[in-house]
Amino acid sequence: MKNKKQLCYYLIFLISLTGTIASLYFSEVLGYIPCKLCNFQRIFLYPITIISLVAFINKDKNAGIRYVLPLAIFGMAIALYHYLLQLNIIKETITKCNSGIPCKETYFKLFGFVTIPLLSFINFSAIIFFIVLGKKNSKD
Repeated sequence: MKNKKQLCYYLIFLISLTGTIASLYFSEVLGYIPCKLCNFQRIFLYPITIISLVAFINKDKNAGIRYVLPLAIFGMAIALYHYLLQLNIIKETITKCNSGIPCKETYFKLFGFVTIPLLSFINFSAIIFFIVLGKKNSKD
């Protein structure tokens, strides 16, 4: 890789691909039915995988800020809301989960606090970090 921006796009692709595979593993292999908020997080994550791969291949210098950053910010906000909802820190006021699966449901818990929405939040945060890092180190 010739520059840090290309490396950042590559890392964004790997992070989003890992998140996409993990979400599909949880639902399709383990049988965890995603709630409404999980589906919204997926809506924002899945395109990032494709966009970042195309940006990496085509050496598109502006895809991160133009396309990936807005998706990651919205996905991160939903993931944070979802995690705080699971912790009972906030009440379910913005959206009522009417898909039959309550958004407060915790299928997976690692170390007593790491849930799927927290993993999603970390994933989106890492994507945003590498977008900012790539922009900071670019000379455009």
